Amino acid sequence: MPERSRGMVGLITNSETGKLNCTACLICARNCPVRAIYVTQTKDEAGKRVPHEFIIEAGLCIYCGICEEVCPFSAIKLVPKYEFSAYDKKVFTHTKERLAEIGKGFKYIKWS
Repeated sequence: MPERSRGMVGLITNSETGKLNCTACLICARNCPVRAIYVTQTKDEAGKRVPHEFIIEAGLCIYCGICEEVCPFSAIKLVPKYEFSAYDKKVFTHTKERLAEIGKGFKYIKWS
């Protein structure tokens, strides 16, 4: 598949710190046209805002890429993974941990 093909949604981890790039700013959730993204905030030990919950309903997601485009922190990316089939629809509710696993090893590339 070409590099810009849209696959599964994943959260990107900073390779230096090992923490998610996400700051729970809610911009992705506000801009999702089908409201497939749900985010709640908390603060870490340094007092910075981080996501407490980050859930994507993959059954609702239309893989438009708007979440990736609007994210100012390079935290969310449609990664080239394309295996979506499952027998149970509960599998399509991706939590923060699952999204981080999907995005593991991928770097965010900003296309200009």
